[in-house]
Amino acid sequence: MNIDRLGKHNTTESLDATDRLPAELVEGAVRRLGWAGAAYATCFALIDLLYRFAVPSLPTDHWAFGVVTVTAISSGIGVFFLMRSPRLSGDRKLAIGLVFEVLGALLIAMSEWVIPMGPDERIRGFSAISAWVLIFGMAVPANWSKATIAALLSASMTGLGLMLNVWLLNIPVPTAAQVAIWMVPPTIFATIGILLSRLMYQMGIRMSREKELGSYELIEKLGAGGMGEVWRARHRMLAREAAIKLIAPPAVTKNSAEAMSVVRMRFEREAKATAGLRSPHTVTIFDYGMTENGALYYVMEIVNGIDLETLVERFGPVPAGRAIWLLRQICRSLEEAHAAGLTHRDIKPRNIMVSQCGVDCDFAKVLDFGLVKAIEDAESAKLTREGMTTGTPAYMAPELAIGSGNVDARADIYALGCVGYWLLTGRTVFEAPSGMAMALAHVQNEPLPPSQRTELPVPSELDELLLACLAKDPAGRPPSARALRSRLEAAPASSDWNEDAAHRWWQRHAPELLSLSPAN
Repeated sequence: MNIDRLGKHNTTESLDATDRLPAELVEGAVRRLGWAGAAYATCFALIDLLYRFAVPSLPTDHWAFGVVTVTAISSGIGVFFLMRSPRLSGDRKLAIGLVFEVLGALLIAMSEWVIPMGPDERIRGFSAISAWVLIFGMAVPANWSKATIAALLSASMTGLGLMLNVWLLNIPVPTAAQVAIWMVPPTIFATIGILLSRLMYQMGIRMSREKELGSYELIEKLGAGGMGEVWRARHRMLAREAAIKLIAPPAVTKNSAEAMSVVRMRFEREAKATAGLRSPHTVTIFDYGMTENGALYYVMEIVNGIDLETLVERFGPVPAGRAIWLLRQICRSLEEAHAAGLTHRDIKPRNIMVSQCGVDCDFAKVLDFGLVKAIEDAESAKLTREGMTTGTPAYMAPELAIGSGNVDARADIYALGCVGYWLLTGRTVFEAPSGMAMALAHVQNEPLPPSQRTELPVPSELDELLLACLAKDPAGRPPSARALRSRLEAAPASSDWNEDAAHRWWQRHAPELLSLSPAN
């Protein structure tokens, strides 16, 4: 799979009418159109009052004047409610908006020409049509042909409104110079409006294209952390939802060229390493690539559940049996990864999701192999430079904290001991005011047994096992994820939590859990 080719678009491809604006841009334009309609109706109502009471000599009692006022107010209110109609698509609403632009300009012109120019009057000011077409240029993005037609038609309404008023209200015919002077500003502003509308349209299309990664369309941002952002996405052909992890260019380009290369290699390695794992307790990778603007991404299954950090924060520490149930599943994920020569290097509660998976409840999945390290791969050693410590301080093995080169799978065993500690107590192994102090505590301090920091019963065998995982010397820890899983299965409380208990708990809390879900 070539990371340089996936997700790219042809930069010479034209922006034309076949491109669709992103939904959020259309929604914003529709919302602005609705309020523009309300403001238009309000302004015409105020102008009608002004004409009737401040300029009594005007023919406000003429039927044509009344028709203009009623039509203007009605059309504005109508647009306001049409923009809120669920029966109309966003594209149809934008088309209605362009028609409203032209009709609104005509009614403005007819209202303005109720007051005729005197024979020696040359400049009265600017027609409100100038502002009208400019507002629409910014409010309603449209392709080149639609924006041009609507704006120029709106500008021409100045002359048409004048002719209609001459015919209907029998006002004096202005001179050609007066008409020309009155029409020039709307034409100029219509041209500016066309350019603005085109600019907004192009920006919207680019936004849409930037949200297309390979065969996936980004839907909503789920969160950010670690090496990048996570988005909910949908496959355009299969209608399958997925999660996409994305490193945007700003997160990369602010670093040196060497750092950019390291980030890119680490990200690509993350995708390749995780894609090769098949454990059901490891998040599945579908695809990976690089966008046209240099953003790296990979596509993974979306897990509709919550992470262990949120689980404990929301519902409190878990019973010993449930902690063992979850830790055994995580061991299965790590067991496969370690057998493939990979360490995770950032095992922590936030990187472990628990969910309903088919008919299985309390199903754990390990996420974010972003810091995996090929133990036997000499090339990988170049990616962790001297003095660069990766991981999360609260769950960091001592050898990681001091930057030791002798880091292997037992660093994950240590971190998993920290996760078990969190599940049982709702606290981290050590508490410190800073990341540096936290890392130092892992190097120097001895942890208290979990049973001394929780009111829930913790079997002494589980106490001893987690403290063994937290041994400063890697040699004192369980030698492998498989060995740790075997000891967990032999713990006295391992039978206290089973499929029936998990099913009952999820039946009670599933709606609340899914509403809290950060979903990757």
